[in-house]
Amino acid sequence: MVSNSPGRDPNIIAEGTRLFALAGRPTKTQFVKVYGPQGPKMTWEQRAKAGVDAKHFQEALKTKGGA
Repeated sequence: MVSNSPGRDPNIIAEGTRLFALAGRPTKTQFVKVYGPQGPKMTWEQRAKAGVDAKHFQEALKTKGGA
């Protein structure tokens, strides 16, 4: 039986994957354009607190000159 790594809740990973898809599967470069250099390392919760949630990512990217 293979167990998950400590701290890796499959439900949290599934939710992160869902939000990634909702955001349009952005690239690292797109994350940096919207959130700054730390964007790729941030969680979706942190990104939402920064002002742009997954649902509004593509809209924010367009206003910043991406996509």
